[in-house]
Amino acid sequence: MIYTSYYAIIKKLIKHGFTDFVAISGWIPDFYKNLMNNSNDDKITYRRIIELSPRKDWFFDWKEGKFDNNEYVRLYYETVLNKLDINEISKRLKENSVLLCYEKPSDFCHRHLIADWLNKNNIDCKEF
Repeated sequence: MIYTSYYAIIKKLIKHGFTDFVAISGWIPDFYKNLMNNSNDDKITYRRIIELSPRKDWFFDWKEGKFDNNEYVRLYYETVLNKLDINEISKRLKENSVLLCYEKPSDFCHRHLIADWLNKNNIDCKEF
C-alpha cells in the first residue's frame, strides 16, 4: 500500500510507523529540505520524486484563478502522468511510502490524482 498525506502531519505519520517519505510538490518546505539533507535517523528516508510535481508554468495560472480544477486535472494528466512510465515510478516506491504535498486531505490536490492513477494501475494507494 502507498499512502498520500501532507507535510504538516509528518510527525504524526512517524508516530504511526511510516519511514519512507516522498515529496511530490513543486516546492518543498525548508524543514523537509533539512530532513532530506541532515536526518539523524537512518531508519527514516526523506526523498523526492520531482517528476510527479505539477508544472510551474500552469500551476501559477491555476492558483491565480485563471482556470478551474477541471483544466488543472486535464493539464496534470497531459503534462505529467501521461508522460510517466508507471513501472518506473512503482520501482521507486516502497511498501508504505507516503507521498507528501501541502494541501489538507479535503482540499483539491494533485496527490489525489496520483493516487487515482496508481490505483488504476493496480498499485493500492490511499490517503492517510
